[in-house]
Amino acid sequence: MTKQYVRKSVPVLACSALLFSAAPVSAEEHSVEDVIENSREAMYNLESLSVDTEIEYSYERGEEQIVDYHVSEEDIISSPFMMRGFYTTTADDGSEFNWAMYSTESAFYNQDSDGPWVVIREGDEGFERPDFKTTMDEMYFYDIDLFADEFSLSEEDGMYVLTYDSSGGTYEDVLEPSLSGDMDEGLTGDVDEYDEITDVFYEVHIDKETYYLTDMYREFHTSYTDEGERIDVRDSLWRTFHNFNGVEPFEVPSEVVDGAVDYADYYPDYYEEGDELPATANNYPFYVLAGLLTAAAAGGLLAVSRRKTGIEV
Repeated sequence: MTKQYVRKSVPVLACSALLFSAAPVSAEEHSVEDVIENSREAMYNLESLSVDTEIEYSYERGEEQIVDYHVSEEDIISSPFMMRGFYTTTADDGSEFNWAMYSTESAFYNQDSDGPWVVIREGDEGFERPDFKTTMDEMYFYDIDLFADEFSLSEEDGMYVLTYDSSGGTYEDVLEPSLSGDMDEGLTGDVDEYDEITDVFYEVHIDKETYYLTDMYREFHTSYTDEGERIDVRDSLWRTFHNFNGVEPFEVPSEVVDGAVDYADYYPDYYEEGDELPATANNYPFYVLAGLLTAAAAGGLLAVSRRKTGIEV
């Protein structure tokens, strides 16, 4: 039986809360790989869609407890490629940090709550020309593919349900095969006998008729001991796909285009010293949500490992 989950804090997502008790699918009739590939092709062929995401992150050490919430609303049009996103982080003290972005085939605009609109254009150092398929792969299918060999497949209420549910254990036990190579060595090199992942749960819902992704839920929970104190980290993600082929055309507002400052001017030190652009200069800013969202269920593990070892990722 799959876990029951409910979105807790975002009204725009609450209406999509799902309760699943799914029946297994015959392996002779379907396979996880076939369902994922059919879904990928269906999503590739969309003209547009909207994506709402909520992340809840908590960190507890002794009497210290931090809980942050991260919410995004994104609209994506396939051709010509257009994307806009609106992001809010609510900190533990109730303060909010807001930023927004527009991405086109020739420019990327980003604004945080306290700064100007900043732009990086085609031809500028660091610009990567976006496209719809790459966006689908890098933002939504990358982590699905990592767990393809581990998902179980079932059906419920017209949906294919892909589920991965760990039984706890070490980092290596739970996150294999999603961690490999240098990442695996770097993330697990400082693990000791007190470190333990207590839960990784990942569920993906795909419409049986259209093969569209409809919902994702991912929960990561780890606890470990550092300098004699027990530390508990939880990272939960809820994502809903909707408004298929229903996004109204939009343009980058003229005030954004006219008032945007070049990245080279806004971040001159990075260009002068030859360093990489800051994380917010990424064509896929969803990954910037407080550093919590990563391509796999290792998201919480990355945050923990940075605290423990100082590893840069």
